[in-house]
Amino acid sequence: MKHALKLLALPLIALALPSCSMNPLFYGYRSAPGVPKREAPNPNPNLIETSMPSHNAAVDNYSRRGFRVIGYGDTTARHNIDAQNARLLAIEKDADVAIYSSVYGGIQTERIAVPIAGHYSSDYSSYSNSNNDYSSSQSNSQSTVYEYQNRDYEVWHHKTTLLRGN
Repeated sequence: MKHALKLLALPLIALALPSCSMNPLFYGYRSAPGVPKREAPNPNPNLIETSMPSHNAAVDNYSRRGFRVIGYGDTTARHNIDAQNARLLAIEKDADVAIYSSVYGGIQTERIAVPIAGHYSSDYSSYSNSNNDYSSSQSNSQSTVYEYQNRDYEVWHHKTTLLRGN
């Protein structure tokens, strides 16, 4: 029974911890050089949501109050990323403040190859040898036929700055 509980507890603990791989803001994040590790991390950092034009002013405001930038990130996504991901990133990176901005970037178009259902191309080949013994062979192979289509998608730009107090 104890063994079964241990096996069940490990996946539950893993789900409860903030995961870098699941946070879309983690991929564009860069740590500032020389940031020391703290003995007592902050489990509840402040989340400041601001407009993109006001983002740097908010960082400057905290810097004047003695906070130090410990990392920052820029990422572009095809969806708006929830600001709570910035808070989770701040917990992961041991920050006291997460300043987060998001702005709609408009519609982008990409050209992609799309298979055409039920359409295939076939190849046929034959040959003869030079000894007056004529023989032929054929090989049939099928390949999928593609067409190119334009697909539209929305783009969002996200900016996160993490700060730590003294």
